[in-house]
Amino acid sequence: LKSALSGRHFRSNEEVKQAVKNFLRSLGTDLYKNGFLKLVSRYDKCINVGGEYVEK
Repeated sequence: LKSALSGRHFRSNEEVKQAVKNFLRSLGTDLYKNGFLKLVSRYDKCINVGGEYVEK
């Protein structure tokens, strides 16, 4: 996101919001899908150690 918006100038907060939305939409659904799938294994690790800190 930082590199995608770097050097751009916005006239309003609404322009910034729209630029961020456009960037997130451009990432595609696979990125989000993979992120959610990784959550399952991370939740399992957390549950298996009783909520203690978990390393990657």
